[in-house]
Amino acid sequence: MPVHYEWVDDSHFAMNLYLEAPWGWEEFDGTAREVYGLLREHKQPCGVVVNVSKMGGIPKGNVLAHLQQVERLIPDNVFVSVLVGAPYAATVFMNILMKIRPRAKRMTVFANTREEAYSVIRRRQQVMERPVTQQR
Repeated sequence: MPVHYEWVDDSHFAMNLYLEAPWGWEEFDGTAREVYGLLREHKQPCGVVVNVSKMGGIPKGNVLAHLQQVERLIPDNVFVSVLVGAPYAATVFMNILMKIRPRAKRMTVFANTREEAYSVIRRRQQVMERPVTQQR
C-alpha cells in the first residue's frame, strides 16, 4: 500500500502516515480524508508523523491545491504534523504552504527520523499540558 497509516502505539498520542512510491493524488486525498476523519473522532490531542522518505516523485497535478485541501481536513485536536525524511521537492511545496497558511506554519515541523518526530510531539504535548502560568 503506497499510502497507509497506523497509530504509533496504544496510547494514540500520534498517528503514522506513510507515503511510499508509487502513489497518486486520488489515493493521497482518500487516505487523508480517512485519517483526519479518524483523528477527528478520536477527539484527544495528538500529532501526526508523515513519513515521506520513500515518496519518490510527486505526481502531476496541482500540488498546492492538494496540500491546502489536506490542511483544511486537519481537525483541531491535531496539534503538530511532523514530516520525516522530506525530499527537496516536498520541502519546497510545504514551505510555500506554510507561507500562505498560518496554521500550517504553526503546525508543521521537519524531522530526519521517526524517533525525532516522536520526540517533537512529546515535547509539544508536555507544553500543552503545563498550566498557563508555567508556559513561556
